[in-house]
Amino acid sequence: AIRLVEDYLVRFPRKKVNLTLYNCALAACSNAGRVDEGIKLIRLMVHSGVIPNMVTWATLLAGCARGYRPNLALFILRLLRFRYARLISSSSYSAATSSAPDLAVYQSVLLACMKAGLYDEASKVWAYVCQPPYSSRKTGSPLPPT
Repeated sequence: AIRLVEDYLVRFPRKKVNLTLYNCALAACSNAGRVDEGIKLIRLMVHSGVIPNMVTWATLLAGCARGYRPNLALFILRLLRFRYARLISSSSYSAATSSAPDLAVYQSVLLACMKAGLYDEASKVWAYVCQPPYSSRKTGSPLPPT
């Protein structure tokens, strides 16, 4: 997948690789469970000036679940939460709302933990998801309707 992006950069040096192409290449890595290659791809993405979005992170975390890398998934989730908390404290609300970890991110982390048998970690992630704003009706409840 990295070669695909690098070949594109060589063949079309004047064209900028967009987020969609990076996310497609990352999905190929994720589906194969090749998380390390996906991380290299994200580094290349950031180096070229393309900012990863929540689709990017959810795709990488799905690869963590497929590749049985729950500790990496938990680490990435902590980084995303830290970045989100910093944006909230800097009063950059529009940037913060677009960079909040979404339910797809949490679902991938939960799956990674459950597949690896880290049930205590999975229950901590689930408890966090059940707090607002994730448990509100506006954003879609992770719990079934009562």
